[in-house]
Amino acid sequence: MAASPAGRPVRIASRPRKLAGVLLHAARIGLLAVILLLMHWQHVRALTAQRAAGLETVPISNVQALFPTATALGEIESHGGRTVLAGEKPIGSVLQTFPEAQPFLGFSGPTNCLIGFDEQGLVVGLAILSSRDTRDHVELIRKDARFLSALNRRNAGDVAQADVDAVTGATLTSLAILQGIQARLGKQPESLKFPDAYTVEDARRLFPTATAVARDAQAPELWQVTGEKGVPLGSLLSNSPAADQIVGYQGPTRAFLGMNLEGKVVSLIVGASYENEPYVGYVRDDAWFAEIFNGRTLEELGKTRFEDSGVEGVSGATMTSQAVAEGLLLAAQKITELRSKQQQERQQSQAVRWKSAVTIGIVLAGLLIGLTPLRGRTWLRRGYQLVLIAVLGFWNADLLSMAMFVGWAQSGIPWTNALGLVCLTAAAVVLPIFTKQNVYCDHLCPHGAAQQLLPRKWKLQRRPQWLVKSLSTIRPVLLAIVVVSPLLQWNVSMVDLEPFDAYAWRAAGVATIAIAVIGLIASLFLPMGYCHYGCPTGAVLGYLRRHARSDRLTRSDAIAASLLILAIICFLR
Repeated sequence: MAASPAGRPVRIASRPRKLAGVLLHAARIGLLAVILLLMHWQHVRALTAQRAAGLETVPISNVQALFPTATALGEIESHGGRTVLAGEKPIGSVLQTFPEAQPFLGFSGPTNCLIGFDEQGLVVGLAILSSRDTRDHVELIRKDARFLSALNRRNAGDVAQADVDAVTGATLTSLAILQGIQARLGKQPESLKFPDAYTVEDARRLFPTATAVARDAQAPELWQVTGEKGVPLGSLLSNSPAADQIVGYQGPTRAFLGMNLEGKVVSLIVGASYENEPYVGYVRDDAWFAEIFNGRTLEELGKTRFEDSGVEGVSGATMTSQAVAEGLLLAAQKITELRSKQQQERQQSQAVRWKSAVTIGIVLAGLLIGLTPLRGRTWLRRGYQLVLIAVLGFWNADLLSMAMFVGWAQSGIPWTNALGLVCLTAAAVVLPIFTKQNVYCDHLCPHGAAQQLLPRKWKLQRRPQWLVKSLSTIRPVLLAIVVVSPLLQWNVSMVDLEPFDAYAWRAAGVATIAIAVIGLIASLFLPMGYCHYGCPTGAVLGYLRRHARSDRLTRSDAIAASLLILAIICFLR
């Protein structure tokens, strides 16, 4: 005990007590980390069981959404799917996108889809089997017939390269679904009918000085031709493997277009063929046919339908020559779609970067106001809160939630797709440990800002004890649901437990909107009522905050320990 200048005793915390406080708070962080790890391990275990069970566990009703006459699933096929049977008759096949789609997160998790193919190997439809993503976003996908049918009539190779518009209001979810489908079907297509690679000798038929030819890493129909010292000479557009299924009279024919450095076609070469002679010979020897695409660019060919191409065919070999021309146009279309997709991805990536930059900027502004004397300037704080609600809330919809934390615990953190949200999370989780302030709830949460802006003239002067005790049970119960549901694989929508998805109003469900409205109304009478009594996310962030009583056990520690025990029991069940 020491004395103050006024002679009053001042209690000085001993180093052992400080150390004990640090260790106790470290134990709290570790406790939450263990619960998250259990969720992750349980999710991995469930995926392993799902993969082992495969499509045997898919209800036939899901299959009937794609094949109405289906009665059962048959044998496993080479692509990892199963045959669809109508009685004893095969009518197609189905496969699911998990586990290949597992790494591709939407807002909070990946989605497992069922893809149906007819007997010709063309897509007949897409259905969602299950999803770890936000339920309301997934529902927008389920209701969008255009998106679910966008891949129809394409073969597996085309699906992997398909350019499909994202669903408005569920961009991240739809993009993740497409990424998952592409991962499941996106193996670089290889031609079984024409397995031999193009050689330098082939290239020299159009480029006499060629010394090397290399296949494009992303477009298997495109080959780059170079001369000595790697000097580019032009390129070759092959109709294989894109057009291996396009048959003339008897079978497919290999052909390629030579393009100069300006990207314009200079000639057409017909190669190996499954066609009968002399039909293919007529095509090879026809000088007019060899020049039908001359002067056109790859992009122009990619936008040309065969029906509009004006190709009438070679006399005596009409079907063969038209099949060659149609196949080359199809190959050009595939590459054009690929380039368009890459351009779209670059634009979307740019939009995501801008969105993340805005979120990071708002986070930095919030920290500047919240951790400095600027928070005492009412006009500045109020203006910032309005921006927070409008931009971080309704525009970006970047709010932390239990749905997000559980999704990330199960499936990983989307470092590239949601960098702004990751930075917001880092500020919310890390800073309270070191600054002793719950900066997210006080300065970065749009829903918290909305409550702070509410008038206080209806504030209850006296709070009945029964009301306080009743309200105090809400957050522990919600946290128990959050912990138990993923560990027991219950089909509980986390977004229905909190109001934050209401800010993504296009995808918001009735429950989350109701919670948002009721919470705001309650906060008119109990200031910050939702934050104090109803927010499980705020409870977790508050638990991470160091404060004056962090060196002693509290009621929150008892609740957290109970949740850990509950999590272990569910995991070991």
